[in-house]
Amino acid sequence: MILSNGYLWASVSLQSRRTLSGKRHISHGEAKHSNVFVQGDWMFDYDLITTAKLRSFEEIAPNKVKLEYILNNEKYNRFIHLADNMVYDYNNIPNANYNVKPRFLTSFHFRKWKHLPNVKQNNIKKRKKNNCVEYSRKGLDRIMRSISVECKHIGKDFQRLRIEVSAGHLVRRNLKDLEFLKTLFLEEASALKGTRMYSAYKDCIDSLLKLQTMAVKMKDKKVTSVYRCVLAGYPTFPSVFGRDSDIANYALVHYFPDLVKENIEFRLNLLGKKKIARSAEEKGKALHELPIDELNNAGKLVYFPNYVGCDESSLLMISILRYLQKTEDLNFIKKNKSEIESLVRFIQSQQNEEGLIGFKADLKDSKGNYLYFTWNHTWRDSNNSIFHKDKTLPEQPLYMLWDQTCLFGMYAEAAKLSRNPKFVMFIQQMFPNLNIKIKNLKKQIEGRYWMEDEKAYALGLDKNYNKIAVVNSDVALGLYYRLFDTKRFEAMLHEHLENKNSLRDKFGIRTISKNTSYFDKNGYHTGSVWPWQNAFIAIGYQKYGHLNYAKRLLQNTIDVVFAINTSEAIKSGYKLPHSLERACEIQAWSASSIPLMIKEIK
Repeated sequence: MILSNGYLWASVSLQSRRTLSGKRHISHGEAKHSNVFVQGDWMFDYDLITTAKLRSFEEIAPNKVKLEYILNNEKYNRFIHLADNMVYDYNNIPNANYNVKPRFLTSFHFRKWKHLPNVKQNNIKKRKKNNCVEYSRKGLDRIMRSISVECKHIGKDFQRLRIEVSAGHLVRRNLKDLEFLKTLFLEEASALKGTRMYSAYKDCIDSLLKLQTMAVKMKDKKVTSVYRCVLAGYPTFPSVFGRDSDIANYALVHYFPDLVKENIEFRLNLLGKKKIARSAEEKGKALHELPIDELNNAGKLVYFPNYVGCDESSLLMISILRYLQKTEDLNFIKKNKSEIESLVRFIQSQQNEEGLIGFKADLKDSKGNYLYFTWNHTWRDSNNSIFHKDKTLPEQPLYMLWDQTCLFGMYAEAAKLSRNPKFVMFIQQMFPNLNIKIKNLKKQIEGRYWMEDEKAYALGLDKNYNKIAVVNSDVALGLYYRLFDTKRFEAMLHEHLENKNSLRDKFGIRTISKNTSYFDKNGYHTGSVWPWQNAFIAIGYQKYGHLNYAKRLLQNTIDVVFAINTSEAIKSGYKLPHSLERACEIQAWSASSIPLMIKEIK
């Protein structure tokens, strides 16, 4: 369970899920351990020490949850509440105690990232102050972080833990009231009240709003600007990810274009400035990942800010174009024109003579090993995710199908915006000969990626344009933009997408076919089901005239979210889906899936 007010995030170790009928199962003895973060900084942990067992929980107000425990057949209550920079935890459980452990580390330490730098951090200082115990540490970024802990009895029965958190300049500012925003979102789906769809939709909206935060831009240790943005996920990935942000923006632009605007502007300010091999930065290239934490602030993370996404520049441009379609905000172009031009120039520079986008990890050590923490610069970025059918490693550069569909999506959104007279000149300047580019890219994809014997599109092409002949889900965005030939789509639909022996699963579309030699139903990119891909595929079904399949896939995704709330990727067990161990409890691109489908599937 995640609580958030945009400044503090509390991850409570609550193992809970619903059956598809709605009954919630709770692992008794849980909800006793909490980790508290300020964005990417892991501030402290605390435990409730008791033999009482958790019976139920409910969110009773914004950032406030009530938990009911059982001890010796008696019921007792506990309340956890986040208010600005304070954590409050109350309970009336007999003989219960709290144990607080300061951390002053980062989310990279929390997830035990193997590439952590070997740096010596300052000692944690402890002192008593009035009725409190204060812990503090001066970070490597020279920011003083502290927590002030007070535990006392309130009235006759309740014990209260109060922890005040300070993290230097990282203050909660200009963040609109989350409950107000939640009301705006829920009004969009008011007709669904009382249904399972509404419950799943509400879970997704809760997650998206909990991931909203303020990111600051500093110069000479002073805050020069503040942007609202969306973090990728908690508790293990509280960073700004370009790809995650832009996929979430597909839904957010319908409901909250102001947030999308600030999200975009923050990342336009972080476009690459020069070529840096270790982080894959290049002039005009869009950000992949920016941790908002002490180590990154201090420049101790050699891989960050990170630019290892081949697809993310196209996706950022898609967000810009969809925002302009929604708002007709000409001032946005005027304010950010030089950054937009730089972004488009980079995208053009990525393309080869055929107009395809590829990537190659050039940086190697003396033994020939790649020095990046990943050598796959696409959405399937785990190092065991892209192989030929015979499990051999394809030679780079790779031209992945997903990356081409992102490029096509950018062209399609530009063409749509060009139909508005206010933006004709802008589109002509940014994308000259747009119709020719669209036609050529479609021809290349149909000619090079279609596998007639498989009745599917290849996962990608290797250095020599040999097909990576794996049946896959990366057709998702292509379906959304109706990129593919209709007859070929129909063949792929029946042979794979809706075939339970290939890609289809009870809970959605798997990332690769079950017939692939390295298929693993638990594999992060090699067999799992991702809600955000399901959303694009479902909307694509509708655009190809298969509304019944679209609604069924929407219902599958609702079943998953309803049962486990939102997660990064899911695998399907024989009775109920559950989160992969490495998945975040809440994650932006998964949380956006149902709001997007509800908005666009009619």
